[in-house]
Amino acid sequence: MNTGIEKNNQMNLLHKVDYEKNQVVTVEVVTAAGGEVRLLALDKEVVIADHSVKANVLIQVLEGVAVIKVEDRPHYVRAGQTMLLAPDTVHAVYAAECCKILLTKINVG
Repeated sequence: MNTGIEKNNQMNLLHKVDYEKNQVVTVEVVTAAGGEVRLLALDKEVVIADHSVKANVLIQVLEGVAVIKVEDRPHYVRAGQTMLLAPDTVHAVYAAECCKILLTKINVG
């Protein structure tokens, strides 16, 4: 899929990734030594299992509802809301409904 993500140009990120049945679709927005920004589309009821990363993680829900589980506690993050996770935080993601997420990872150290 040609995402059409261009530098130095305005865009609507919601139109840059499409849902696929029972899948997580990921589009790279930008990657650099200090981190990365990715756009994700999760079909309804898709789960990203427990994991952690050695980076600060900013989760911005652009559309829908994502349940972010941190230390077995669910956080319902809705369109327009964000959640910041510290490095090495074990978390999982569940799409309570189809959702699009802008994921920013900022490397530490």
